[in-house]
Amino acid sequence: MELGGQLSSLLAVLEPPTPSFTLFELADGVRLIGPPLDGVAALVVLSGTLHLGHGETAVVVKPGRVALVPPGRRATLAARPGEPLHSIDGRASLIRRDRWLVADATRGGAASLRVAGTRIAGSDALARPVVTSVLDDPAGRPVFTLLRAELARGAAGHPSLAMSLMSACVVQALRSAIEAAPAPRSQGEAATGLSVGRAVAAIRARPGDAHTVETLADLAGMSRSSFIRHFSRVMQAPPIEFLQRVRLEEARALLRATSLPIKTVAARAGFASRSHFSRLFRAAFGDDPSGFRERESGDETA
Repeated sequence: MELGGQLSSLLAVLEPPTPSFTLFELADGVRLIGPPLDGVAALVVLSGTLHLGHGETAVVVKPGRVALVPPGRRATLAARPGEPLHSIDGRASLIRRDRWLVADATRGGAASLRVAGTRIAGSDALARPVVTSVLDDPAGRPVFTLLRAELARGAAGHPSLAMSLMSACVVQALRSAIEAAPAPRSQGEAATGLSVGRAVAAIRARPGDAHTVETLADLAGMSRSSFIRHFSRVMQAPPIEFLQRVRLEEARALLRATSLPIKTVAARAGFASRSHFSRLFRAAFGDDPSGFRERESGDETA
């Protein structure tokens, strides 16, 4: 799939609720090593210059730009090029600060690089790192300016507003990249991407509905076999596997944000039984739903 189609697929799965962001803060001479992610990482550079390493690829990303990192491989973040004085495991550096999850790689010094990162769950549709700009879109520039002002101000409620603005920056950057991408080789490819996008949007908007391959194929206006083939190519996963991922993400969000019973969470996310849901949740996230909720609650109060 060509770049425009890959980016359109990312935009299709970046649906409400607003994704959670982690703040990365790095000092000069420090390299932060991120874990491989199941999904595309979107990194919004807030201040400083990001020197991003991904496999054999090195990318320089200025403020107001968004780096999109393909899934499954480690990425490294640094404020300066060259061999760092210190390397820090991103997971080991995570702390809670004013309702933010922060990867603090400053070693007690000043941050010369600040990046906001999120995972676009449910999508593997990116073959290589892509850098695009929030500032290229006339609507994106004031959003980015407001985001930086909100982070500096730190008024009541600013994490919720700042996360919404970060999400808007990612959307604007994706739009700019899609507009700048080469046109698809055929009108048929573009139409196929839009058709699959309708099914993806329905899954993301209502993951708990009784979706089947047949109902999703109807939304896409395709036969069952054609839909499975095209969906799997565009989204890099078969329809039911993708649906299961989205349902698990929905359940995880409900466990974090509500005190609903586990059985109710399972039903709302579209799982027929609690036992089946618990098995899938443990396989995906390494903990059962109850243990995950207890751990998240403990982290909030730590």
